Amino acid sequence: MKSYFFALCLLIISVINPIKAQDKDIMPFFSYATFYSPEQGSYIETYLSILGKSVYFTNTTDNKYQAQIELTYLIKKEENIVDFKKIVLNSPELTDTTNINFALVDLQRFALDNGLYDIELKLIDLHSPYGAIIIEESFSLEYTTDSVAISGLQLIESFSKTTETGLLSKSGYDLIPLPINFYPQSVNSLIFYVEIYNTQLF
Repeated sequence: MKSYFFALCLLIISVINPIKAQDKDIMPFFSYATFYSPEQGSYIETYLSILGKSVYFTNTTDNKYQAQIELTYLIKKEENIVDFKKIVLNSPELTDTTNINFALVDLQRFALDNGLYDIELKLIDLHSPYGAIIIEESFSLEYTTDSVAISGLQLIESFSKTTETGLLSKSGYDLIPLPINFYPQSVNSLIFYVEIYNTQLF
């Protein structure tokens, strides 16, 4: 089972102005799981959740408020970059930012050959005057077709039947990831998704 972690414990912070303390720190939660697909082979799936109250909102052209986080994913093998993605994660547009109670969620997939890899995620709040947060983690892919295997474990916040296939869709359901390694006392059930491969070999 892959380790799930609270990203603030592992992050490396590059601060533009190291003298002043940040008024607001981005609070990301990050985890991952590995899977195998007959169509695309081995792949890693990453899960990111950022507390909405931890980011900066700015006025849009229609006089609403929106947060924007730039995400840069790097996949490395022996210090060589083998894949990358750079996107801007946009929050919903709000008319009022006094009571923000949602999270910004991102899910990415990277198809890779079996082997050992490092993943680096760089987060920049585009409306913050402060620096970037960098999360780094190592993982391995070891899937074959000649032995029974179990995928990584994806913790789920909620799920529903898929009506329109999207990035969160898997096996006929839309799965909202829960990239944390603890549950509050208010939660009394554990929802997760896992796949088992090559069961015909039993």
